[in-house]
Amino acid sequence: MSANSMNVSIIKEGKAQIINDFESYPESKVLHDVNTFLLVPMKESGKIFGIIGLANKEFGYLQTNKEDIEILSSIILETIKRKRAEKKLSERALELEQSNKEIKQKNEELDDFAFIASHDLKEPLRKVRSFSKLLIKDIGDHLSVNAQKDIDYIMDASSRMQSLIDDLLNLSRVGRASMSHEKISLNICVNYVIDMMSPQIKDKNATIHIHDLPEITGDKTMITQLYQNLIGNALKFVHNKAPIIHLTSEIVNENQVLGVKDNGIGIDSKYIDMIFSPFKRLHSRETFEGTGIGLSICQKIVKRHNGSIWVESKEGEGSHFRFTLSTYFDDSEKRI
Repeated sequence: MSANSMNVSIIKEGKAQIINDFESYPESKVLHDVNTFLLVPMKESGKIFGIIGLANKEFGYLQTNKEDIEILSSIILETIKRKRAEKKLSERALELEQSNKEIKQKNEELDDFAFIASHDLKEPLRKVRSFSKLLIKDIGDHLSVNAQKDIDYIMDASSRMQSLIDDLLNLSRVGRASMSHEKISLNICVNYVIDMMSPQIKDKNATIHIHDLPEITGDKTMITQLYQNLIGNALKFVHNKAPIIHLTSEIVNENQVLGVKDNGIGIDSKYIDMIFSPFKRLHSRETFEGTGIGLSICQKIVKRHNGSIWVESKEGEGSHFRFTLSTYFDDSEKRI
């Protein structure tokens, strides 16, 4: 048989062939310098995609030679598969890098918009509040009950708008501000927050237990705000009982995991994934006041420290907001 017919035979049978008497075949007249053949098919998923061929071994090819080439064929196939996978991973990495750049740009644009819009809204809102107060002063005792009610609505709405604007500015500033890289005591941060929030703590008759908190490297102002928001939520989201709050710290899989644990109303599991998104409120303003931005600020602060934040909670059983803060973090994305 000719070399071509041998290849066809291998493809049909799917088996390696050893031919040590090629000179006895009529086709040997075409291939004058060949006297022995070893042909081994290369298979992937049961299909032949190539053939390894050797020729002219003195004294002919043995079964061990065939087995060696079959092993070589397997190595070549695995190498090809690995190279294909590496190429796909490389292509995917480039796609992800491009997507991340686009997402980063979109986030920066949103931060810019939130900052500019919030900043520009402050002045007209201030005028609404000021002129409402002047209106009350000008009319004096002649203000009717209905008019007083209308002005109260205006003042209440403007107060809520002021809170929303302030939180939007805080959210924007957290993403835009440059960060300090200093060694800070978390005990100092939380004690400052507790002192600042002492009227609310006393009003709620709350108890706060502080675990042994470590020193970390980070931005003191941002970390203080992180604890302020989480403790504020723990004071707020509780029904008919005094809040009991634990500021936790533990080592989990060699990582420092911090947290704020409460005995509040808890969170239904179906809402767990959405609570860190801006403006996501699980309750009406009449039930619990707020803008729905506080946890978004917390998440952004933690991300700026190359950490992660999550919540462990069951409805009616309280919540444990937990987070990690990287000792080493990159502030190359900061914008002033």
